[in-house]
Amino acid sequence: MDPDKLPGVYRNEATDGEITLESDRTFAATHISMDGSKGDADDFSGTWDFVESEYGSDFVYLSVEDGGLGMTAGVQLYTGDEGEVYFRTDPDAPPSLRLTRTAAP
Repeated sequence: MDPDKLPGVYRNEATDGEITLESDRTFAATHISMDGSKGDADDFSGTWDFVESEYGSDFVYLSVEDGGLGMTAGVQLYTGDEGEVYFRTDPDAPPSLRLTRTAAP
């Protein structure tokens, strides 16, 4: 995936979770629950970097600088088909929360 195509607003309608990836490599996440449930959702923000993996799935590393994730310093947001990103809490399980691109920032 081309990292220049990543900036945009990604949303999950079922959970109301939303992540905005800005072209200046900052992000804001609202109402995100890593397990895909509506409960215990957090808001957090920081900076992002695209990581191209030669051994696994490419992902966006979210460096959390502010928000409700406690001691978590960073989170991996995987890239799927164009226009889709997802969290995976268990590497052997399907994605726990999928978000679909809804708009450019």
